Amino acid sequence: MGDVIAKFLITLLVSFWAPWQSFRAIRSTAKDDDTEWLTFWMIYSIFELVEWGLDKAMSSFEYYWEVKLVFIVYLVFFRGSLMIYRILEPMLNKWDKMLHRKILPAEENSAKKY
Repeated sequence: MGDVIAKFLITLLVSFWAPWQSFRAIRSTAKDDDTEWLTFWMIYSIFELVEWGLDKAMSSFEYYWEVKLVFIVYLVFFRGSLMIYRILEPMLNKWDKMLHRKILPAEENSAKKY
């Protein structure tokens, strides 16, 4: 397919399609679509963070952009973000509890100063 086409399609999906669907979800009265798109953005953000950390290793992979495109398509059109979330949820719950214990006291202390 080629890097250029894959990068273009990824940009189109993440910069146009997903925000448009998120906008539509916000406007709808249903809760399920809100959950779906919030989950998409969370999983995509985790992916981008991991990608940033492993950029050199991942970009040297010959079909990296095509694989990334397939992954984004899976997240966007096949509710893949919801499936991945179910796998990551126990780990995310642990991180949430840990961060809550560490950050919340710091926030309370800083609020007392003002």
